[in-house]
Amino acid sequence: MAAIGTLMMESFATGYHRRAELRKALPVNGDEEDSHGVANEGGHVHGPAAIMIERSNSSDLIRNRVISQAKFKSRAVIIMVLFFSLTTPVGISTGIAISKTYKEHSPTALFVEGALNSTSAGILIYMALVDLLAADFMNPKLQSNFRIQLGANLMLLVGACCMALLAKWGGT
Repeated sequence: MAAIGTLMMESFATGYHRRAELRKALPVNGDEEDSHGVANEGGHVHGPAAIMIERSNSSDLIRNRVISQAKFKSRAVIIMVLFFSLTTPVGISTGIAISKTYKEHSPTALFVEGALNSTSAGILIYMALVDLLAADFMNPKLQSNFRIQLGANLMLLVGACCMALLAKWGGT
C-alpha cells in the first residue's frame, strides 16, 4: 500500500504540474507550426508544455526503438537460448537430487523457501509498479485530465482490495 500511495502521490503531483503548464501555454491556430514541432491533439502549444510533451513522447519512442531494434551478436543469442532451454531441466534435476534428503520443516528449508518467496514477490511488485502502472499513470493524456486520473487511481485501489481478498480467501 505504501508503494501504491507513493505512486498515486507522484502521479497527482505530476498531473497537477502538467495541467498548470498546459494552462500557461498559449494555443495557436492549427495551421501554424510550433517552434518545437509538437502537436497537442486539436492544436499546437507553445512554451514549457510543448517541451514537456516533446520530451515525454521522444523518451517513449527511444525506449521502444532500443528494445525492438536490439541487435545481439550471434554468440549472445546462442548463450541466451541455451540458458533459457536448460533452466527448467536443470531445476527439475536439482529437485529430484535433493528430494531424498529434503526435510520440509527444517530451519534451513524454511529460510530458503522464505527467501525465494520474498524474492519472487519483490520481482512481481516491481514489474507491476514499474513496467505496468508507472507507464500508464505517467501518460500525458491521463495526467492532463483530473477526472480520468482520479478514476484510474480509484480503480487501482479497488483492484488492490480485490487482490487482497483473493489472497485472504486463497490462504484459508
